[in-house]
Amino acid sequence: MDFSRIRITGFKSFVDPTELKISQGTTGIVGPNGCGKSNIVEALKWVMGESSAKRIRGSEMDDVIFNGTDRRPSRNLAEVQLFLGNNNGDDEVVVSRRIERELGSRYLINGKDVRARDLQLLFADENIGSQSTALVGQGKIGSIINSKPQERRSILEEAAGIKGLHSRRHEAELRLKAAETNLDRVEDVLETLEAQIKNLKRQSRQANRYRNISGHIRKSEALVLHLKWIEAAERLKNSELSFSSSNNKVNSLTSEAAKKSTAYEKITSSITNSRELAAEAGSKVQRLYVERDKLSDIEERNKIDLERNKQRLLEIKDDISREEKNQLELHATRELLINEKLQLNDFKSQENEKKQKLDQKIFDLNSEKEEAEEKLQVVSQEITSVINDELSNKVSIARSNALKASENRSKAFASRQIARDDLANVESKVTALEAEISTLSEFLNIREDDLWPKLIDSVSVKPGYEKALGAAIGDDLNAATDEGATAYWLNLPEYMSPPTLPKGVEPISNYVQGPEVLNRRLSQIGLVEGIVGNEIITELKQGQRIVNKDGFVWRWDGFISSEKSNISSADRLNQLNKLKKLKSDLLDANIALEEKNNLFSQAEALTNSAHREEEIAQNNVGLIIDEIEKNREIINLYQSELIKGKAGLDNLEQIINYRSDTFNLDEDEKNETSSKNNYKLKSIHKMSDAQEKLKNINELIRNIENNQIQMEQESKSNSIRLNQLETELTNIDKKKIDIDKYLLQLKEKSYSVINEIEELESNPEIISRSRDELMTKIEHAEAKKRETSDHLNEIEKELIQAEKQSKEAQIRLSESREERVKEQSIVELATQNLQSIVQTIREKIDCEPQEALIKSEHDNKKDIPPIEDIELKITRLRNERERMGPVNLRADIETEETLEQLNTLNSEKNDLLGAISRLRRGISDLNKEGRERMTRSFESVNTYFKDFFMTLFDGGKAHLKLVESDDPLEAGLEIMVSPPGKRLQSMSLLSGGEQALAAIALLFAVFKTNPAPICVLDEVDAPLDDSNVHKFCDLIEKIIDNLKTRFLIITHNTITMSRMNRLYGVTMEEKGVSQLVSVDLERASDMKEAV
Repeated sequence: MDFSRIRITGFKSFVDPTELKISQGTTGIVGPNGCGKSNIVEALKWVMGESSAKRIRGSEMDDVIFNGTDRRPSRNLAEVQLFLGNNNGDDEVVVSRRIERELGSRYLINGKDVRARDLQLLFADENIGSQSTALVGQGKIGSIINSKPQERRSILEEAAGIKGLHSRRHEAELRLKAAETNLDRVEDVLETLEAQIKNLKRQSRQANRYRNISGHIRKSEALVLHLKWIEAAERLKNSELSFSSSNNKVNSLTSEAAKKSTAYEKITSSITNSRELAAEAGSKVQRLYVERDKLSDIEERNKIDLERNKQRLLEIKDDISREEKNQLELHATRELLINEKLQLNDFKSQENEKKQKLDQKIFDLNSEKEEAEEKLQVVSQEITSVINDELSNKVSIARSNALKASENRSKAFASRQIARDDLANVESKVTALEAEISTLSEFLNIREDDLWPKLIDSVSVKPGYEKALGAAIGDDLNAATDEGATAYWLNLPEYMSPPTLPKGVEPISNYVQGPEVLNRRLSQIGLVEGIVGNEIITELKQGQRIVNKDGFVWRWDGFISSEKSNISSADRLNQLNKLKKLKSDLLDANIALEEKNNLFSQAEALTNSAHREEEIAQNNVGLIIDEIEKNREIINLYQSELIKGKAGLDNLEQIINYRSDTFNLDEDEKNETSSKNNYKLKSIHKMSDAQEKLKNINELIRNIENNQIQMEQESKSNSIRLNQLETELTNIDKKKIDIDKYLLQLKEKSYSVINEIEELESNPEIISRSRDELMTKIEHAEAKKRETSDHLNEIEKELIQAEKQSKEAQIRLSESREERVKEQSIVELATQNLQSIVQTIREKIDCEPQEALIKSEHDNKKDIPPIEDIELKITRLRNERERMGPVNLRADIETEETLEQLNTLNSEKNDLLGAISRLRRGISDLNKEGRERMTRSFESVNTYFKDFFMTLFDGGKAHLKLVESDDPLEAGLEIMVSPPGKRLQSMSLLSGGEQALAAIALLFAVFKTNPAPICVLDEVDAPLDDSNVHKFCDLIEKIIDNLKTRFLIITHNTITMSRMNRLYGVTMEEKGVSQLVSVDLERASDMKEAV
C-alpha cells in the first residue's frame, strides 16, 4: 500500500482545499514557525483514526475545525482524505474522515461509511497508524528518551508487527469475558427455573383437587336444575289451562259488547244526520239574519256615498269654473303679450330707420366738422406759429419724453407680465414636485419620526445600478442601523487589508454612497459589465461576489443567480433615486422660484418707476399745453369780445400787445411785433368764424349722439322685454296645456261621479225588495228549524239508553280481559322461568334439559333426594373449594413450558462452554505468536540499532535489553549506549544531540525491521549540527534505497532542505489561514544541468 497524496479541507488553519502529493523519495515541508506545518502531520494522524484531541493539540475534537479569523467566518465541517495506491495496480483507495461541529466524526472508505475500529485495523495491518513510530512528531524524541522501559515496549511491538495481534487479542478477551458473563447468567437462570418447576408441580396437584371438587359441584347442580326444570314445566302447563278458560270467557263477552256497540253506533249514525239537519237549519236562519243586517249596512253606506258624491260633484264643478276662468285670463294675457311684442318689433324697425338717418346726418356733420377743423387748424397754426414759437421746442421735447416714458412703461409692463408668467410656471412646477415627493414618500413609507429607519432609505445609488445593489445585498437593506431593532447592522471597523477583487472587477462602492456600516459588505462586492466567466469566479475570495447592472449574481462559493432577483429592493432603490432627484429638482425649482420672484419684483419696480416717469412727462406736457391754452384764451377772449360786439381795435391791440408787454423788446422788435400782431388779428377773425361754425357742428353732433345713446338704451330695453315676452308666452302656453289637461280630467271625474250618483239613487228601491224577500225566507227557515229540533230530541233519548247498555257490556268485558291478562302474565312468568332454567342448564352443564339427569350421573336405582338436601351439598362443596384459595389452573401447561426452556438453556450452556474453550485457545495462540514475533523483532531491532548507532556516531557501542519480566510481552525495553570514548551508560545522561541521534537510530532500526509505507519526521533534525544532519540525511537515503519508503520531513535546516527530492512551503499570507506551495528540486536540478 502506497500513500500517494493527502487532501485537507477546513482542518485547523487549512481552510481552503489543499492537496499534498507524497511521491517516492523524500518530500520536505518548510515554513516559518506558526504557519501550520505540524497541522499536516496532525491531519495525517487524524485521518488514520486518532481519537484523542490532546494528541493533536486540542481540548475537544471540534477544535480541528477551522474556527475563523477576523476576515473569514468559521467553518462547521472539516475533512481529510488520504489516497492509497495498491501494489497490484488497482484503482486508488480513498480513506476519508469528516467531522461536523457538535455532530462527531464519520469514517469512509471509497465513500462508504465504516467503523473507526475497521479503519484502525486496516492501518495496523500495514504497520502504520495514528500512534505509529513511523509518525515522529515534535517531542517524540524526548518522550522516547524520558519514557519508562514498559512504555518503550510499544516500539518493539510495532517492530514485531503485533499491533493488529494486540487488537485481536483484546477483542478476543472482551468476547471471552462476555461469554463467561453470559455463562454465569445462564447458570443463574437454570437455578431459578429448577426452583420454579418444583413450585409448578405443587400447584398442579392443587389444581387437580380443585377440578375434582368442581366436578362434584357440577353434577349436583345438574341434578338440581333437572328437578327445577320438571317443576317449572308442570307449573307452565297449569297456567296455560287457566289462561285458555279466561280467553273463552273474554270471547263471549266481546261478542255481546259488539252487539250493544253496533246498536249504539246505528243510533249515533242516525242522530248525526239529525244533528246535521238541525245545524243546517240553524245556520240557514243565521245566514238570513246576517244578510238582513248586511242590507241595512248597504242602505246606510248608500246614503253616505250619495251625499259624498254630490259634494264631490259640486267641488268638481267649482274647479272646472275656476280653471275655465284661469284659461280665459291666460288667453287675454297672451293676446296682450302678443300685441306688445308686435309693437316692440315695429318700434325696433322704426328705430333702425331712424338710426340709419342719424348715422347719415352724423357722417355729413363730421365731414363739415373736418373741413371746419382743417380751416381752424390752418388759422390756429398761423396764430400758434406766431404766439408759441418760443414754446414749440419745449412741447416737442416734452412730448418726445412722454412718448419715450410711455414706451418704457409698456416695455416694463411687458417684462412684468413675462416675469409674472414665468413665476406662475415655476410655482406650478414647485407645487407639482412637492405633491409628487409627498406621494412617493407615502408610498415608500419614509417617516422622519420612524424609530428604526431602514438602511435602504439612507443609501444613495448612482442611477442604473439599483438592480446590482439589490441583487448583491437584497433584503438585508431593509434592516435598521439602530441596535434596538430586531434586525440591524452593527458598525464594525473596516478591514485592515481586505481581500482584493479579481483583476478587471470594479468595486460597487464606487457607485454607492451610504452609512459606514455598509463599507465591509460593499468592499467585497464587485461590479462588471455583461457576463462573468468561470475563470474570474474561481479567483473570488471567501465572502466575495460579483454583480452586473442587470441584477445577475456570481458568488465565491459557486452560487450563480441569473434571475433578476430582489426586484423589491431594486425598485425601492429606483424609487429612492427618483425621490432624491425630485428633491434635487425641487431645490432647483425653489432657487428658480426665488430668482423669478426677484425678477418679478425688479420688473414691478421698473414698471412703477416707468409709470411715474410717464406721469411726470405727461404733467410737463400738460403744463406746456396749459401755457398754450393761456395763449388760446387770449384769442378766445378776443373771439368772445368780438362775438359780443364789444371788441374794437383798441381791444385787439390790447390783446395782441398782451404778449409783447410780457417781454422786454427794443423798438425794431416792437415794430416787427406790431406787424405780426396785425397778421394775427386777421387770422383771429378767420379763426373766430371757423370756431363758430365748428361749435355749431359739435353741438349738433352732441345732440345726435345723445339721441343715439337714448335710442340704443331703448333698443336694449326693448330686446330684453322681447326676450321676457317670449319666455312669458312659452310659460303661458305650457300653463294653457296643463289647464286643458286638468279640465279634461275634471270633466271625466264629473261624468263618473254623476253615474255613481244615479246608481246610488236607484239602490234604495232594490234594497227594499231584497229585504221583503229575505223576511219571507227567514219565516220558512224558522219553521224548518223547530221541526228538526223536535226530531233530534227524540233520537237523543234513544241514544242515551243504548249508550248505557253498551257501557255495562264494556265493563264486564274489561273485567274479563283483566283476569285474562293476569293469567297470561302467569303463563309468561312460568315460561320465562322455564327458559331461564333451560338457559342455565345449557350454560353450566352444556347440554339440553332432557340430558341433565344423565350429566348428574345419578343412580336410577336410588330415589332422587330433595332439592334442599342437594343445595346444602353444593354449598358445602363450594365452601371447601373457596378454602383452597387461589389456584393456578395453567400449572400443567407452565410446567411443560418451563421444562422446554430448561432444556434450551442447557443447550446454550454447552455452546458457551465450547466458545470459552475456543477463545482461550485462540488467546493462547495469539500470545504464543506474539512472543515469537517479539523475540525475533527484538533481535532484529537490536542488530539494526547497533549498526545505525555506529553509523551515526562513527563508532561506539549500543544495545537493547529486555527488563522487569521474563515474558517478552510483559517486559520493558532499556537502551544502553556508549558513544566513542565514553563508558556504557543510560541515554538520559547523553547530550541533547546525542540523545537525538540515539533515538533516531532506534526509530530507524524499528522502521527497518518492520517498514511502514510512509515515515513522517517533524523537525527531528532540530538538535543536530551540520555534520550530524548530513549523516541523518545519508541514513534516510540509504533506507529509501533499500525499502522504497516515502519520507515526509518537516524541517527548518537548510542542509536537510537541499537534500530533499521536492519541497512544499507552508505560508500564512492571510493571518490564520495556511497555504501550500511546492517546488520539485530534482526537476529543477535537471533543468539547471540542461541549461
